[in-house]
Amino acid sequence: MVDDLAKTKMKKLASVAIGSPEAFEEAESAIKLAARSGSWVLLKNVHLAPTWLVELEKMVYKLQLNNNFRLFLTMELNPKVPSTLIRSSRVLMFEPPQGIKAALLRSYNHATSKERSDTKPAQRAKMHFIACWFNAVVQERLRYTPIGWSKVYEFNQSDQNCLLKCIDEWIDSMG
Repeated sequence: MVDDLAKTKMKKLASVAIGSPEAFEEAESAIKLAARSGSWVLLKNVHLAPTWLVELEKMVYKLQLNNNFRLFLTMELNPKVPSTLIRSSRVLMFEPPQGIKAALLRSYNHATSKERSDTKPAQRAKMHFIACWFNAVVQERLRYTPIGWSKVYEFNQSDQNCLLKCIDEWIDSMG
């Protein structure tokens, strides 16, 4: 979603996946550069390094920030994430909708547009629907992990977008 927003707003976005020592250095340099230039930074999976977040918070408060600078953090719920960081942020939580129908509508409306699905041939719309249906079923079944699945299987919006791009490429290459 952040990638799409950055493209829409025509903003430069640096994306760093947290989880390794090299990522911390990369994130810090990306933040310092973006704070000066007014670009955006996306730090993914920050729940993996809650102790580093304290240092990140201190670093950000010391910087001279450009008014256009934005820092996005993605995380799973984790009680070890500093509460001061959460209180000073705008928090958005995305929870999956209840039920297959709601999940299918969310999946289909988020991933496809009328223009995209109506592009010839007609099989494209059917394949888009099947991909969205699969995403909805997997998301709904995750609620029943101990009963319905032997393992947790993630198939999220990014995976769905990738699948839809592959479908479009395959169909376009056949034409």
